[in-house]
Amino acid sequence: ALTMKHFASVLTLLIVSISCEAQKGIFRIEANISEVSDGTKFYLKNVSTGQLIDSAVLGKGQILLKGRADGAVSSWLLYATDLLSGEFVYTKLLIASDDASVRFNASKQDFPWNVDVSGSTTQDLAEQFNHIEYQRQQIAKHVRGVGYPKEVISKKLNSLNDSLDDVKVELIRENFYSYVALVNFRYYRDRFLSSELIGLYSLLSPELKQSEYGRAIKNQAEFPAPQIGDAYYDYEALNQNGERIALS
Repeated sequence: ALTMKHFASVLTLLIVSISCEAQKGIFRIEANISEVSDGTKFYLKNVSTGQLIDSAVLGKGQILLKGRADGAVSSWLLYATDLLSGEFVYTKLLIASDDASVRFNASKQDFPWNVDVSGSTTQDLAEQFNHIEYQRQQIAKHVRGVGYPKEVISKKLNSLNDSLDDVKVELIRENFYSYVALVNFRYYRDRFLSSELIGLYSLLSPELKQSEYGRAIKNQAEFPAPQIGDAYYDYEALNQNGERIALS
């Protein structure tokens, strides 16, 4: 027979189970932010859906926001307009469904590329990519401030961008099995040949293969963009004037 004691135990387990299920995927973002005016309102937005998730007013240099990570990894935009200066600050955060608490300390000039976040292993890798952008930003600022002629500045910046892009592409190759690398891959997809992508695609987990990024990579591997010298399929079609023309 089910005694009241047993019933109470079962009920307690049921409540705990429901409570845990309700908290699944819930995360907190705690931040200490300096050089941004108290009273500034920060917003947290889901990048994929564009949905505003939470907001908090900076008080004594601190904010606390909450959200729910749907899926393996979610991309979030944290942003604000400084209450006094009107300066816009933002950073992107990658948070996995099992990341319960995310923290960072940052000053205004750390946004967006030099915000050091703890609590998300996905974000740890993202910060390696962010650091490349931070270097790009700082070196470009220095080059523009030296006083070079415009044509020299343009040449130096082009060289800088090419060099840092090469570093970023190698970082993508080394971490291709990760969500972070796939997010960055879309900006450098022309740097990868179809034959290479077939091998890299095989490294992905089933979940990443089914993601929008994984499907795009598979499509690029199977239907590569034409290269100079490739044979093409000739066909005829009607133009806007109703005239029949051929690709040839």
